[in-house]
Amino acid sequence: MIVFDLDGTLTDDSHRRPLIAGKARDDASFHEFHKLCADDGPVLPLIGLFRTLLWSYKSVEIWTGRSDAFRKETHAWLDSHVGHFDWNKIVYNMRKHGDHSPDIVLKAAWLREAREYRGQDVELVFEDRARCVSMWRKFGITCAQVAPGDF
Repeated sequence: MIVFDLDGTLTDDSHRRPLIAGKARDDASFHEFHKLCADDGPVLPLIGLFRTLLWSYKSVEIWTGRSDAFRKETHAWLDSHVGHFDWNKIVYNMRKHGDHSPDIVLKAAWLREAREYRGQDVELVFEDRARCVSMWRKFGITCAQVAPGDF
């Protein structure tokens, strides 16, 4: 399977990053951060690649640390900028509302679940955040870092 991150990878979330810069993960700061997701711009080269892979590859999913409290907004943004697909099957993993685990903990757990319970492995990941890129590579997975994500 191929996995795409969402915020900072398919979406240009630079306009909302100042809301969380230097802050600990908590409901208030990240709720405001995610609430503005509908205003993100598309990262067109990666959206084009995502579409191509979605049509030509057996399994492409989005795994995002964005709260599932914003699932409806996420699906609407994807409909608007990527196209009309069954997003419930493609946006496979979202952070559970109220979960403040670091993204590397979440994504590593999702990887274990994919391997152990779904019998699938991740072959390629598109990611912006440097610590997530390192985590994927630690697991032996090819990861394309798509933006300088040292935050």
